Amino acid sequence: SIAKMHLSDSFLEGTAHFRLEVEKNNHYVLYMKNGERMLSGVVGKLASSGGTNPAVTLLVNKLVARPGVSFAITKLSKQAEISNLNAHLTIGSKEAKTGILDLKFNWSSPGGAVRILNTIVNTAYSLGVKQQEAQAEKTITFLNNQLPSVKAQLTVAENALSRYQSRTGNLDISIQAQVLLQQVASVNTQLEQLKLKR
Repeated sequence: SIAKMHLSDSFLEGTAHFRLEVEKNNHYVLYMKNGERMLSGVVGKLASSGGTNPAVTLLVNKLVARPGVSFAITKLSKQAEISNLNAHLTIGSKEAKTGILDLKFNWSSPGGAVRILNTIVNTAYSLGVKQQEAQAEKTITFLNNQLPSVKAQLTVAENALSRYQSRTGNLDISIQAQVLLQQVASVNTQLEQLKLKR
């Protein structure tokens, strides 16, 4: 089985076809469809077509066949791979408004289907977490920018309250001061919650 196959940019436009021919002592040779020899390798070792920027890099991790046996290898372009995966993937909702998705993947190998679905789910989860972190960071920045203004308003309100209390001898807190105190407390609470989410 092939563990890794990387093609240079010259192959990225379409689908590339190869033939892998088994040789003695776990050796193999990789040919282009037209018969051009690309590389030779040994099972379990990374092989490349040579040069500083090889056209093909291949790692065969298991090869069970007699010398002389050939295998056809097709390497799809990224766009072709995505289209192929999309053709086999069905996404639906489990129940309305639950946010739970029902993923179905029809593939020739059940184990392969599980690996592909797990990769899709893990990637979607990672993207969601990164998106939430970015949103939390924006909210923290916004709140940090608003905090000095709210504190300044609170100071003005407290000073006005203090002057009022000195003038009238009344110790009741005005409604405006209470609202500003609540705003500061709310901003501080939101900041702490967002810091915990990070």
